[in-house]
Amino acid sequence: MRQGKLLTQEQFELVLNKKYNDTNYFLPLQDTYNNWVIEMAQVDNITNPDFLWVKNCPEIEFEYKKEPLPL
Repeated sequence: MRQGKLLTQEQFELVLNKKYNDTNYFLPLQDTYNNWVIEMAQVDNITNPDFLWVKNCPEIEFEYKKEPLPL
């Protein structure tokens, strides 16, 4: 299990394609329960003041969504 910050659909849309520091973009993912999550490695490196609120989102344990392999 991994640790991450849980996002609502609205919060997901706010961070999508946005930089959390000078060089890196948020890469939210969906977990096995279809929750939007940001991994703690990204959260720990947020320096963009517009997104410091992400650090206050609920922290959850999650598993990566397993996509079926193409045939």
